[in-house]
Amino acid sequence: MSRIPSRARRGARFSLAHVVIFALVLPVALSSQDFSYVDASIDPIIDPQKVESLEDAKLCSALFEGLTIPDPKTGVALPGLAESWTFSQDFRTVTLRLRRATWSDGTPITAKTVADSWLRKMNPANGLPRAELLAQAIEGGLGYLAGKTGTDPVRIKVLDERSLEVGLAYPMPYFAQALVHPAFAVVPMHVVATRGEAWADPASAVFSGPFRIKAWEPGSSIILEPNPLYWDAASVGLKGLSFVRNRDPDVGFALYKSGGADWLDRLAPDQLKEASKRKDFFASPGYGLYYYLFNATKPPLDDPRVRRALGMAVDKSALAKLFPGQAFFPADSFVPPSEGYSPALAPAYDPAAAKALLAEAGYPEGAGMPALRFVYNSSSVNARVAQAIKAQWKAVLGVELEIVPVDWPSYLEARSGGKGFDVARAAWMADYQDPSAFMDLFRRGSARTDSGYANPELDALLAKADAAEGQARFDLIAAAEAVLLGDAALLPLYFYGGFDLIDTERWDGWHPNPLDFHPWKFIKPKQR
Repeated sequence: MSRIPSRARRGARFSLAHVVIFALVLPVALSSQDFSYVDASIDPIIDPQKVESLEDAKLCSALFEGLTIPDPKTGVALPGLAESWTFSQDFRTVTLRLRRATWSDGTPITAKTVADSWLRKMNPANGLPRAELLAQAIEGGLGYLAGKTGTDPVRIKVLDERSLEVGLAYPMPYFAQALVHPAFAVVPMHVVATRGEAWADPASAVFSGPFRIKAWEPGSSIILEPNPLYWDAASVGLKGLSFVRNRDPDVGFALYKSGGADWLDRLAPDQLKEASKRKDFFASPGYGLYYYLFNATKPPLDDPRVRRALGMAVDKSALAKLFPGQAFFPADSFVPPSEGYSPALAPAYDPAAAKALLAEAGYPEGAGMPALRFVYNSSSVNARVAQAIKAQWKAVLGVELEIVPVDWPSYLEARSGGKGFDVARAAWMADYQDPSAFMDLFRRGSARTDSGYANPELDALLAKADAAEGQARFDLIAAAEAVLLGDAALLPLYFYGGFDLIDTERWDGWHPNPLDFHPWKFIKPKQR
């Protein structure tokens, strides 16, 4: 997903009465095989094709199986509804083979179900969120989504009841990884056909995942039980799963500490001091980056030496200390680390080397260097980072930074085509766990960076990666990242991340991972 769950404090102050009330009206773990999660969703959605938040994605992942699902430890795609997949030599065609699975009403899940689900997602009349992620992957998808064509040009072909051939818009060796995203969700089209949007009524919906709805208490809780018709029902280790509805971090924290919840992933800054001392506390970087973008088309930033000097003059560990209550992890790369991928590293903090580089570029101690126009969308976090970097650049290099906070529309306009900035705040949250989700931003022709940066060597390495797979592909992408960071096309500052409380001595199958996604089927009581 493209969103970090908010860790900000919301709601009223906690009181003992809150815990008493929640203990009385909410289901808590009644046996060693029942599990409760504190859910911050305001109005839960159970149509996986309408999911936009991580909270709703967690609920839908319990109720609906993806074609692939993430490994709970590494995040690497595992078979889900698709038991296997094979690519053409150019990675432009993929054939999915479905396992024998059914909906919770006994109806088979077929290749036609998948095809019709994806066409529903891309149908412009439906206006479903993140449809572009699916449409841009499938040949002909964007034209259909834009309403320029019908479904005929969309390359989705049902081969037989369990086989589906998909024509890809570009080489996607990582397509199985992308399938983890809810944009590729499969819905019960036989129910959609008869009930329309009412198919997702909690009282009568059908499911494909490890759990089904047992009880739905609006504004209070959602109680799930194992789905007996789930294809892998024998592996499901929980007998009950409760989503405890709560948006007040104080109440959530008290519930967790009292045993009324087994997993909490929202903590307020003033709770961290206590939480971080617990052995069941996890702080982990995620698959998202906060960074500064340099306009590579405008002097003096068209000189890589100037850009490198600016990057080497920033002490990122000092920046992280500005936000002791938020999960910010200093970033030394553009692509976050993940299973099998070792990112290239940006030049390290080195004030002396930074001064020497700037002098070599013709600006000793910043002399003759024009003030740099820095544009960011107004927020207290962005302002504090900007002031800190302004001070560091002035102290180390003698460079002046003109800070220009603007509203969101003005920020987008300033970034568009590199027209209105020298340096701009930027951030990227990946939709799937693969280094291409970041590196594709800097391919030649990408409309997403606005920096004007281009390097034929980087493009050539990424083109080679498109024709490779496995570790060889990762090595080529890492080489391209090394080119990007060597040119200092951007300044990585910190990875977003998350805080979690869960007792992994009691529960097995939960592990920190880059996408912060934890498939419910793997969570089970630990054998003692």
